[in-house]
Amino acid sequence: MIVRSSYALTVGIVSIMLASLGCAGFSPKHESTLAPGLGHYPGPAKVMMVPINETTEVPAGLEVADDRLESLLDDDLRSKGISIERPETVVYRHASRVATKRARLDASSRETGTVSEALHYGDPISRLLEELDVDADIVIVPNVVMRSGDATGGRSCKWDDVRRYETGNVHLDITGRFPVASLCVVVYKNDGSRVFSGYGGLDTVFEISVGRRGMFLRDDLLENERHLKQGICIAKFSRYACSHWNSCALAGDAAFRSS
Repeated sequence: MIVRSSYALTVGIVSIMLASLGCAGFSPKHESTLAPGLGHYPGPAKVMMVPINETTEVPAGLEVADDRLESLLDDDLRSKGISIERPETVVYRHASRVATKRARLDASSRETGTVSEALHYGDPISRLLEELDVDADIVIVPNVVMRSGDATGGRSCKWDDVRRYETGNVHLDITGRFPVASLCVVVYKNDGSRVFSGYGGLDTVFEISVGRRGMFLRDDLLENERHLKQGICIAKFSRYACSHWNSCALAGDAAFRSS
């Protein structure tokens, strides 16, 4: 159940989210990174997909589309001839703990023999694949994250290569930054090296009600499947999903592409 909050309380919570989440930030246009020399990488034959939202703290309410997003991610990759291994969450968590412990032991200081705590997520990747007995070319880590979009003062908000238009009685009668949800995808090679990360806009999270004098979580939060599919495509377009970014666009996005 989604608990609705007053405008002041909601804004305070959102401000904390945006300040604390590693993937959060103000990015109205596309944001992605690709390791040098991989611009013409032919793509993987087999991937291991980490369960969604395993590597970040998800704000309450944003987990509502987890199952659907995982299914859409799998369908999207399989449609391109990519084989997928997706461990059960409990199996992944156990393997991750063991792999992390092994990586820390391996990184222990030769001088002191102390166990290293300074690990990046990619460091245990090869050991994680061993623990899971998975032979994958890459590991994909997806998370739903809070971002900050550019509200135009009317019915639209743009961020991470999407522009969302509100319909009916819903208005975004503000300008400036507005809380939104995106898919953050990070990709590692099977040796643990980080090769790609990207964001794709999913949907707005709140609606403004002048009559009720507040900002409230949407009743249809992350239910628009077309928006979810577009966010998935944009988050990883330059590496796996699309031959060109424009093929991710929905009708009505042309104005954003030229802005």
